[in-house]
Amino acid sequence: MDKKNVKLYVKMLAESLKALNETNQVQRDFLSDQQIQEIGPIIKRTLDLVTALRMATKKVIENKKKHHEIDEEDIEKVKQDLAKVSDVACQVMELTG
Repeated sequence: MDKKNVKLYVKMLAESLKALNETNQVQRDFLSDQQIQEIGPIIKRTLDLVTALRMATKKVIENKKKHHEIDEEDIEKVKQDLAKVSDVACQVMELTG
């Protein structure tokens, strides 16, 4: 499964859970305990990967700046790419409330 589909599914799941939460006043448990236990580690790994990628990207930019191997245009491109990845973290945070 490619990154675009993963983002789409995570966003759809977040929107669906949000809609359920807003309209359901009686049954507040949307996921079983088993489902919560299964999705929790996936969410944590996703956030860990995004955090690691952010840190690694910052180090690469700093190192390349230090050795004058990157210009401002390239830095902006890297930051745009990083922002796309960071969107996944935002969607995960939205999903978890």
